[in-house]
Amino acid sequence: MPTPAQAYLVGDRSIRIARSFDAPRHVIWQAFTDRTILAQWLLGPPGWAMDLCEIALQPGGGYHWRWRCAETDQTVGFKGTYSVVEPGLRLIDKQVFDLGARDGLAAPAATKNVAVFRDDGAGCRVTTTIRYPYAGMRDHVVGQGLCDGVEASYQCLDRMLMRAAA
Repeated sequence: MPTPAQAYLVGDRSIRIARSFDAPRHVIWQAFTDRTILAQWLLGPPGWAMDLCEIALQPGGGYHWRWRCAETDQTVGFKGTYSVVEPGLRLIDKQVFDLGARDGLAAPAATKNVAVFRDDGAGCRVTTTIRYPYAGMRDHVVGQGLCDGVEASYQCLDRMLMRAAA
């Protein structure tokens, strides 16, 4: 298994998460941009399952990912709009948290996300920088386990890649 994701605070509003994968860049790009593959490894909170994964991969297009809790039927997710799609190399998007049907709760302001894919030996390194609208939002999300959740999803992707290579 690759080394776990490394996370760095950047300035007062951003976080950078970097992780290498034991697969070529084109395979990892597809895992991040093909909705049928992404839905298999992008985990939500424990006890929740992804029930919506839409992707329109072009500038001005977007995505909507949603997870549902079987026990409570609550939903949570993300919606984003791509401003840059450089196939195999880079994605830039603005993302908002989708709170589902919760009365009285407004979605927080958008983050700006930049994901860069580069060759790393025989594999691929993905570096994602998330810029939050204010420091408190970044610190709250990090404190809620962002980095552990990202790594759990990446480990799920690692297992998928190993099964596919076997």
